[in-house]
Amino acid sequence: MTHVVVDVSVARSSGNATAIHPNAVACRRVLESIRDHPSIFLIMTSEILEEWLKNDVESQKVYASKYAIKWLSAMRSKQKIRLISPIKINEFDQCAQDNLDPIYLAELRKDAHLFYAALSSDKKVISCDKKCWQYAIAIADCYPRIQGLHWVNPNDVYCLEWISEGANDNPYWTPSNQ
Repeated sequence: MTHVVVDVSVARSSGNATAIHPNAVACRRVLESIRDHPSIFLIMTSEILEEWLKNDVESQKVYASKYAIKWLSAMRSKQKIRLISPIKINEFDQCAQDNLDPIYLAELRKDAHLFYAALSSDKKVISCDKKCWQYAIAIADCYPRIQGLHWVNPNDVYCLEWISEGANDNPYWTPSNQ
């Protein structure tokens, strides 16, 4: 059994069921592959779920697409969601504060909940956010637990193969390969 965290960037980018943009297609395929794989489960925290379901009326920004919300419902029906309460990792925060420019630090902090969830489970995140991962790599020497973290972009040519094989540990997705 493998647990993965799926960033809202994937949920948002999946678009609707007929969207043809390559990013939307890649994100939908990843979501479908996770749903259909018998041993891959979704890790959710209250903060991640809140982000997925957020609907900003003022800016008219919906965070997760309707397709992704239907997918989430299917995952719930299949009992493939694990709700966890991750621990805030002060050492991670301190390393980020000590090693990142304030602008990058602010960006990393916006997605710190993904790291907390991943580091509290199987250390696997699927995200379209390349910048956040680069900031995390920058603190990997200071915070060695980052070394084992897998950050997988749905647009990577090997992503679907990785999922079909059970989202197993693979150095290709870790900071040492970046």
